[in-house]
Amino acid sequence: MLADAEPEADVISIVYPQARHLSPRVRAFVDFLVGACR
Repeated sequence: MLADAEPEADVISIVYPQARHLSPRVRAFVDFLVGACR
């Protein structure tokens, strides 16, 4: 029925407290998610 329709991109949001220094674990997790979503 909608053969030419393309699905919308999934949206992933990362919410964390705004701080100058994120813990290394949080920074690594955010970097992993950004790389996996590209």
